[in-house]
Amino acid sequence: ERYITDSELAEKLKLTRRTLADYRMNGRLPYYKVGGKLLYKEKDILVLLEKNRVETFNHW
Repeated sequence: ERYITDSELAEKLKLTRRTLADYRMNGRLPYYKVGGKLLYKEKDILVLLEKNRVETFNHW
């Protein structure tokens, strides 16, 4: 398993750390708190992204 820090995830997803805090508080994104450091499991991030995927339609 791979884990990503709060600041790394915010940078990768182009979100603020405040938005990530909202996701944590609302139960949208599971996390771990180890010694004051927030960590996210890569698999959980992929689940969040898939849940928010918007399908597009091809007009051929």
